[in-house]
Amino acid sequence: TVYDVSHYNALLKVYLQNEYKFSPTDFLEKMEKANIQPNRVTYQRLIAAYCNMGDIEGASKILGFMKTKDLPVTEAVFSALVTGHARAG
Repeated sequence: TVYDVSHYNALLKVYLQNEYKFSPTDFLEKMEKANIQPNRVTYQRLIAAYCNMGDIEGASKILGFMKTKDLPVTEAVFSALVTGHARAG
């Protein structure tokens, strides 16, 4: 079976909706091994995952990837970052 980026984005959405604990870094590595390029939605959801854990450093790393790829930083990203800062204390 061949998966594309939408499969991974859907999986991320389910993980986030169910507050499933996973490593965003491992998730990205899995995508890279499958030769799938993350898109804006992927990065947004990975930032949300880090922020839900209160991991601002991890979220900032993903934000850096978005900036180097010239992807727009959307309202959803800012919203997730606010949540992340609140959870980080």
